[in-house]
Amino acid sequence: MVLDPASIEERDTRVVRAHGSDTGDLLVNWLGECLYLLDVEGFAARRVEMLASALTPGASGGEPLRLHCLLHGEEMDRRRHDPAELGGVDRASASVKMNDEIVEIRIQIRI
Repeated sequence: MVLDPASIEERDTRVVRAHGSDTGDLLVNWLGECLYLLDVEGFAARRVEMLASALTPGASGGEPLRLHCLLHGEEMDRRRHDPAELGGVDRASASVKMNDEIVEIRIQIRI
């Protein structure tokens, strides 16, 4: 679902973690976790705090890129939030480009 962030109040917080083998996979996995939280708990985020880390391959097993996030928002209220249904997000529809000072994220979504 897609919601207008201006309609969401910061009443509560949820923790979301994701991991990936590269930045594109990390983005898609993180978005999947956020969509799951919205679909299952009805929790809509207005603001996100992120801590990203990269592990040495093989040091702890699993994928090397990790995100630990705090989502600040509230449970969705269909009377106030007017959600639009989304299709899924997959690896082919997401890209991440990074340079010294800018991270550009592009996602194609199906509504």
